[in-house]
Amino acid sequence: MANKLSSHDHILRTTMAQPEVIKEFFSNYLPSHIKKEVNLDSIKLQKNSFINDKLRMQITDLLYTAQFGEKLGYLYLLIEHQSTPDKLMPYRILRYKLSIMEHHLKITKNKELPIIYPLIFYSGKRTYNHSTNIFDLFGKQKKLAEDIFYKPYQLIDLQEIPDNKLKEQLWFGILARIMKHIYSKNILPYLKAIMPELKIIENYGNKNYTYSVISYLFEAGEIPDQEEFVETIKTGLSVKEDKVMTLAQQYEEKGRAQGITQGEIAATRRLAIKMLNKGLDRTEISELTEIPENDLQDLFKD
Repeated sequence: MANKLSSHDHILRTTMAQPEVIKEFFSNYLPSHIKKEVNLDSIKLQKNSFINDKLRMQITDLLYTAQFGEKLGYLYLLIEHQSTPDKLMPYRILRYKLSIMEHHLKITKNKELPIIYPLIFYSGKRTYNHSTNIFDLFGKQKKLAEDIFYKPYQLIDLQEIPDNKLKEQLWFGILARIMKHIYSKNILPYLKAIMPELKIIENYGNKNYTYSVISYLFEAGEIPDQEEFVETIKTGLSVKEDKVMTLAQQYEEKGRAQGITQGEIAATRRLAIKMLNKGLDRTEISELTEIPENDLQDLFKD
């Protein structure tokens, strides 16, 4: 059986690479609205495969580049040899398309996604009786999946939400406000701003929450005046002084061990801002400065 499957793969890769076969196949089987967008003479077979070794004995996958108007795109042909159709094929197609997109981004260094049109060529013994619609795989939640899948995601941009609005939410509001301002040159004013809410939460008996917030501020925030920072915590909350001091010492020692000072952190941020102003790529800036790419935009907020 393995020899038969290998024979299938060989004949397909040999013949489906020939320009005459390519043009005839896609002329006949591409939907008319897709065919209008594709330059059939531009279609070329690529060497890449996007299936694993186990599936390779059941499927031949052929990736073609094609011009969709003026843009490079792909036609992805899966030829299924197995006798039993796979119900999860729409999910597998999605995974393959994502792999192709990743490959495209890597080789082109482009941040625009390509069009990928998949086709399935089934040569099994049984009639193909499964849906080709991925939403049918969600069962009774098909409608909800259609409302969510491929739709724009919800963006909660803290920089666009005023602090007064965030203050209306007690628990999440504290977290949101400190994360919003964590890259400020001095985190102390923002600590003072959340102290009344932290006190309320402490009175609820949830000291773990308040301790987590303080720990985060020590670890990630810039604290030019550590004595005032510690004093603010001691006078505003009932956190034991030794616990606060232990935190302060831990992060001081961590900074020393890493050879990092607050001044060096500030210098790194200033360097990142200069790089951004010169139009350097954010991915490269992130690699050079070790500032997460998603956080680079926050450097302009201070």
